[in-house]
Amino acid sequence: MTDAVDTRAPRNDSVAGLPVWALWTLVAYAATVFHVLIDMHIGLFGEISDQMSVVKGFWGLTQSVLLAWWMLVTMKAANGNRVALKSSLVLTGVLAFLVNGVIALVAAPPASDAAPWQDLTHMTAAVAGLMALRSGVRQFGERPWPRGGRSLVISIGLVLVNAAFGAPLTLENLSS
Repeated sequence: MTDAVDTRAPRNDSVAGLPVWALWTLVAYAATVFHVLIDMHIGLFGEISDQMSVVKGFWGLTQSVLLAWWMLVTMKAANGNRVALKSSLVLTGVLAFLVNGVIALVAAPPASDAAPWQDLTHMTAAVAGLMALRSGVRQFGERPWPRGGRSLVISIGLVLVNAAFGAPLTLENLSS
């Protein structure tokens, strides 16, 4: 099944020519990128050195691909692709709202070296992620949600692969 473009007129919730959900997604994305930079700065994934482990290298690669994919499906969705919208909302919900937002606010130990920036990124990711989800779901309106789609499978796969490399790095450095 290919990702079809919806030719019916979408809800006209837009600012500067972009759907409101896409703008909130961009804010959530920016908070997520800033959060990754902060985590690198405080050594959450290990100390910065001249050498990079294979695990850290693959985590960096999958993180980069995942973030690029997130923006690709968001751009496709902003152009009317409903399967891409579903993928963008899943990524925004998982990465921004849950992982960098709610879970990080509740479970992450305070990082005094990164205060107040880390808390700000957690709160921004949670709020922007929630607002993107809320306005993105409204974008569908009364129309049924599209089924399947390769972009959704790829999105979920990238999240899982990224977590497989990131979790050991995080756990190793939190325990030390």
